[in-house]
Amino acid sequence: ADDARSFLNENPHAFDVIVSDVYSNHLAIPPQLLTREYFQQIKAGLREHGVAVINILARPTLEDTYSWRIDNTIRSVFQHCMVMPLQYSSNISNIIYVCKIDKNKI
Repeated sequence: ADDARSFLNENPHAFDVIVSDVYSNHLAIPPQLLTREYFQQIKAGLREHGVAVINILARPTLEDTYSWRIDNTIRSVFQHCMVMPLQYSSNISNIIYVCKIDKNKI
């Protein structure tokens, strides 16, 4: 076990899949794990054609500033994402982003 950002910084290996499922409690994600820099670290840690699976808490309708910004932040790093909310409503829900990269197109 290690801090997610520390692990990504210190690990020399590239992975086929990286899963980011980080919560400090049942309703919060540490803010340092919601940044463009963190998602860029995930992307850099993937092999060519790698997949990032990111679980966040937000409103699937993106009707509040927080949810909209998180979605934009993830999509600013990963252009190819399939998004699956646990439930599609205006309530806070788990949202799974499955993002594929092609390092030849970075």
